[in-house]
Amino acid sequence: MDRVTAAALPLPALEPSDRLERARLDAFFRGFGVRDAVELERLAGIACAEAARTGARSALAVAVRLTAQWLKGVLALDGVVPEALVRLGRASFMATGAAASWPGALLGDVPDAMTVALRRGLPVATPPLAPLAMPTQSLRAEPDRVAFPSARGAFGRSSRPMPAMGARAA
Repeated sequence: MDRVTAAALPLPALEPSDRLERARLDAFFRGFGVRDAVELERLAGIACAEAARTGARSALAVAVRLTAQWLKGVLALDGVVPEALVRLGRASFMATGAAASWPGALLGDVPDAMTVALRRGLPVATPPLAPLAMPTQSLRAEPDRVAFPSARGAFGRSSRPMPAMGARAA
């Protein structure tokens, strides 16, 4: 995958209709812990330049695709759908504090220490749910089962009804 640097990107002025798309891009990259305005500008520029180059209608969709491709290379995960890859990568990015530790690395060149940290920070997947049939249960007492004590005598004495509130004891 070709790397695009921030210096090579001309950033066009945003039209009012593009401000919403830019806000969506910023929100997406903030989800990875990116807070720096210059870094957000760089990442938005990469997505917008790629969207303009390919004729894509949504820079956000391009940003998700680019991020998934970048994460696939960094995390070495094959056979994972892009949406899941982005979710896993975001979780790892946030768990390791990668945005603060390696500013400017998202969608760029990755130091070896960051690769190791992100791979270690991947959440462990849970096994898929497997529907199981519950075995039928009998309501009749069986000789090999222990019977529970009844309410009567369960506390060492027979249960008597409590007197009503306000009633006098005789």
